[in-house]
Order: sequence, then structure tokens, then C-alpha cells
Amino acid sequence: MRVGDHRLVGFAEPAAAVATLLLAYGVGQLLGGWGFLAVFCAALGVRASERDDERHEHFHEFVEYTEHLLTLLVLLVIGASFVSDALPRLQWTHVAVAAGVLLVVRPLAAWASLLGDRTLRRDERMVVSVFGVRGVGSLFYLCYAMGYFPKEDGWSLWPAVSLVIIASLVLHGASASQVMRALDRRRARADR
Repeated sequence: MRVGDHRLVGFAEPAAAVATLLLAYGVGQLLGGWGFLAVFCAALGVRASERDDERHEHFHEFVEYTEHLLTLLVLLVIGASFVSDALPRLQWTHVAVAAGVLLVVRPLAAWASLLGDRTLRRDERMVVSVFGVRGVGSLFYLCYAMGYFPKEDGWSLWPAVSLVIIASLVLHGASASQVMRALDRRRARADR
């Protein structure tokens, strides 16, 4: 990573770029901004500075590997928390909210966000809408809401939020491969 003519990250130091993103998050939060937005801006800067560097591929591989490990860690914590805390408190209202989010709200919101996209066919747009995100972002929204409401209200939503994440992983994980194969076959037939 370069700032002007000065190299900040060498070949063996891609972790420094991850530290830069963590620093951006912390500074953003300390200044009263959104840490996630600060990380997004910092990531754009890192990407722009490294785009023409021959080490960019190694750096990208490291970041991708780290992302997979952290995602695995988050999912393990969510699963353990779901079994130990959310499952015993699960009520029919939590199941109804989770089903509504998974089957109606999230697909419709994703579909609406893709309406102006001309690069995807209708069936591809449908697949992206249904399989887009896995729900881990719901944790961010829950934490954000808990900053404005009593913590007890937020924790009362935890069973529904964790059920959305777990159900999304199970349902999408079990069906994504078959749906993608079917979509690939449709693309091949359409291209003939």
C-alpha cells in the first residue's frame, strides 16, 4: 500500500492493510461517524493504491482468506449463542418474523434494488434477490437499534435475528448449488 511515494505495506505485511481497516473503523466510531462507512472508504483507498502493484494478488488472497476465517468464527459464535440462548427463548412470533424476513421482506427489498439493473436477466435477478445476503448484516442492524432503544428490547429480538441467520444458512446452503446449476442450464439454452 502506498501513500504518495511511501510504501506502507510490503510483500509479507498484508495484515497491515487489515489493521488499517480496523483503525479506520475505530477512528470513524470515535468521531461519531459510522465505522462501517469509514472501513468502506478506507478499503476503496487501499484498493486504489494497490491496483497496479504486482503484489496485489497476494494481498487480495490474504484478505479473502482472513475474511473466510472471520466469517467462520462469527457463524460459530452465532450458532453457539442460538443453541444456548435464543433457542430456549424462541416463540412463535420470532418464527413468524424470521419467516417474513426470509421469504418476503428480504427478497422483495433485493428485487426492488435490482429493478434498474440491465445486466441481469429476470431469472438471474430472482436468484440474486433470494440468495443475496445470508443475514449476518442483521447483527449490525440489531446492534444499531440497541443503541437507541433499551437493551432488553434488543435482546428480545435476538431469537428472531439469530433464527433468520441460521435458517438462511441452512436453506440457502442446501439449495444454492441446485439452483445455480439450473440457472446455468437456462443461461446455456438462452445463449444458443
